[in-house]
Amino acid sequence: MRKITLVRKAPQGKAVPGTISFNLNEGPFSFQTLENADFLIPEGEYPIEWTWSPKFKKPLPEILNVPDRSGIRIHRGTLPEHSKGCILTDMAGMAHLQVFFNLIQLENRYKDDNEPKETALISITHA
Repeated sequence: MRKITLVRKAPQGKAVPGTISFNLNEGPFSFQTLENADFLIPEGEYPIEWTWSPKFKKPLPEILNVPDRSGIRIHRGTLPEHSKGCILTDMAGMAHLQVFFNLIQLENRYKDDNEPKETALISITHA
């Protein structure tokens, strides 16, 4: 299982800055995030998958099993108002995530049907 970690910093009004980090074969990656304090995902660990977003009409990371919510994604945005529960980042952050999920997909492509498939988990905590 591959793991993504989101560490939230202290809220600044409605804006909750944070940092996502994960490791790839090439080394560690990290980038900045932003969330809306009114709609935070509860801290914990959640499965995360690269799935089709009907709203954005493209594939994006989807955080699964969030209590009483669905369609929670990581997507581009610059203001807390751009999110009602999603995690926002910039274009570079999205590119890093795409590499992360492409690697999982590539690893799974070469596994036998009997082998367990690679999955991903996001851990959300605060500093």
